[in-house]
Amino acid sequence: MHQRSCRIIQGLDSEFRSDLEEQNNSDTENIPEMDQSTINETPTVEKEDIANLRKGIKLPKSNSEWSTANEHFKFALKSNDPITSQDLNSNIKLLNDIIYDYFAQNFGYSESVPDNSLLNKYKDYEIKDLKKALKTLKSTNGELDEIKYVSHILRDKLRSNNNNESSLDSSQSLNHDKYIRKNFWGYVKNILRKKDTILPSFNMTQCLSHFTKTLAAIHPNKLFNIPSWIPALSDPEVQFDLDPPSYQQVTNIIRRTKASGSPCPLDQLSIICFKRCTFLRTYLTDLIRA
Repeated sequence: MHQRSCRIIQGLDSEFRSDLEEQNNSDTENIPEMDQSTINETPTVEKEDIANLRKGIKLPKSNSEWSTANEHFKFALKSNDPITSQDLNSNIKLLNDIIYDYFAQNFGYSESVPDNSLLNKYKDYEIKDLKKALKTLKSTNGELDEIKYVSHILRDKLRSNNNNESSLDSSQSLNHDKYIRKNFWGYVKNILRKKDTILPSFNMTQCLSHFTKTLAAIHPNKLFNIPSWIPALSDPEVQFDLDPPSYQQVTNIIRRTKASGSPCPLDQLSIICFKRCTFLRTYLTDLIRA
């Protein structure tokens, strides 16, 4: 369900796709006729605007609140048209919107937006000023929200200051292999994204022209022929089960999922909603079987 419905996969970057289309139109003159005809037959992906990440929402605490939410979802989802394979994406979006809107309207958001007065008050503060202000707030028992906000922006400034002080020369003596094994995404964020020298030397036009010429059409003389001395794979002993999972199988998977998991990082719907609301599991099963 995720791969078919996630708008991140379907529309990672609309500007990137538009640039590719413009470069594709400009490069067709230099591409052989065979490759050009193959490109014209390639279906184009519909453009979609990338949705912004939603704010976190609070969830119910008591069983009665979860029971009320389950009845609301049952009424809201049953009142719509039956699920069909043609309208699968719209049904998935409907499920996401109904769940998110219900909890957002009835229980609020988990992250409070800082007041404009705090933004204007501390926007020009340096690290030294923030430390002094934080010390004063703690000693005078200031507002908790203000203390949290000052601590947050102070940590951000200290973190960015430390990152800026680390020069490129110091990274040359770093054990890159050990860093990658220990924290791959930290290596990408702190090393790769800061090094402009590792960017590719080719541009998008050259890249598009290369792959359209080499990968757009199938050339019989470029197919790999398996040598006779390589033993052929035997037929599988157990045939793959193509039947969609049952409700009980979906329920077992959801129960084994960690509470911090999310069906889609863009929608930010906690798996707890599916653990506590039985009708959501039923609707999810119908979506998978559609």
